[in-house]
Amino acid sequence: MPTQVEIQEWLITQISDTVYVDQEEIDIGSPFSSFGLSSKDAVILSGDLEDWLDRRLSPTIVYEYPTIESLAEYLSKDGFSREPETGKQALNNDDVDNVDSGGHGVDVSEPRGIGRLDEKVSNLEKLTDSEVEALLIDKLNNLD
Repeated sequence: MPTQVEIQEWLITQISDTVYVDQEEIDIGSPFSSFGLSSKDAVILSGDLEDWLDRRLSPTIVYEYPTIESLAEYLSKDGFSREPETGKQALNNDDVDNVDSGGHGVDVSEPRGIGRLDEKVSNLEKLTDSEVEALLIDKLNNLD
């Protein structure tokens, strides 16, 4: 399992590459929102972090732990599990399949294959920030 410092460095690199800011300018105590990340960027960052750690993460984890420092601290804990800390069902990769290339929900009554990850990411990247926010809000509201 990566250390807190390794996770912080990984996050700094990813954010720097995403928003084209020098790594030295990124303060680990500042909120993710201060870096200019869009909602879509935050969801993609969560997915990339999930892949890097090979652990299941909530796509809203950057909202639950709003700074690089707090997120890295949480993720580096010995007790960190493969499931989100809340224990509630999180938006998963299959949910991206439920969005067509126009950003609209699709009928999921028919079973669908797992699909390729890059296709899912491509579908997610086609969403506007407001569509990603609406999807996240809908998923968060349905957690209760």
